Amino acid sequence: MWKVTNEINKPILSRYADIINSMFMLFIELSKSGTKDADLEIENFLESKFTEDANLDSRLLNINKSGSDRIKPLIKDIIKLDTNILEAQFDIYINQNNEVIKNNYNILPEVHPNCLVKIFKDYFYDKFFGVSWIWTDLVGKVYTRGMFKTNFKDENKIYVCPYCDSDTISNERNAWIEHFLPKSKFPFLSCNYSNLIPTCTSCNVSGSGKGEDIKNPIVNQYTTQIGDHLKFEFDKGEITIIKNSNDSIENFIELLKLRKRYSEKGVNNSILTVLKVNYNTLLGAKDIGEFDEDVFFDFIHDTGRINGYYFVQKNLFEYINEI
Repeated sequence: MWKVTNEINKPILSRYADIINSMFMLFIELSKSGTKDADLEIENFLESKFTEDANLDSRLLNINKSGSDRIKPLIKDIIKLDTNILEAQFDIYINQNNEVIKNNYNILPEVHPNCLVKIFKDYFYDKFFGVSWIWTDLVGKVYTRGMFKTNFKDENKIYVCPYCDSDTISNERNAWIEHFLPKSKFPFLSCNYSNLIPTCTSCNVSGSGKGEDIKNPIVNQYTTQIGDHLKFEFDKGEITIIKNSNDSIENFIELLKLRKRYSEKGVNNSILTVLKVNYNTLLGAKDIGEFDEDVFFDFIHDTGRINGYYFVQKNLFEYINEI
């Protein structure tokens, strides 16, 4: 619901994207050789090619080199693909990332060769993030998933889930790096800073949140403060979200299952308790003298960025006497 930015992480992940671009372009270059099958069997052939590229390092070929899950055979499978296929896939990669950087999330999934899906999901995102030398030696900065989340929270001064505003992400164990466009359907966007956002556990999984689903048209936190466009209603002790006339906002509500979240009795009770406490706190404050609506809204805004429920409290103020 909260509009956010990701400027601190942007240059770090943009530099990391240069590494991914270089690998992809190297794959295309090597795929053009009429002797590629034989070349790939030459000892240290790939190592020499990776060493020649300033953005790459031959150590990348040794990550998880033992066991059944190895990167080097995977790279060979990619290079053995037809060059036209690889070039078309690279165009998709560039176009999708450019669109998301422009905050356009209304794009459709494409079909990708399994080996490309695997290297983006299992290596570029899952494994490479945990290899410290990739960041220090190639990106030029110490970096981890934890630092991504810390940078995000510090930049936005927000410690509540940007999706639902009903759970915090202050606890590291409850802060997931979520892919707005899921990496299962959009593997090429798995490391794009405009597609990554820390969220609470509930919003990240399919049963209570968005999971791997997508909807079009849609907006998200990098374009819109969605909470400002929501209308909450209080009737007979229950809180509901009124259907939104804007399809992009309505699809966000449905995608994140926000109506279900805010209809839960426990959430309702928590919201009403917080609202009453905040209202009575300001009502009885000696330095105010009498209730000041502007002060109240400023107060729930500032505390809401830490504890949540700002947008619903703002909406329910008209029902305060009934509550």
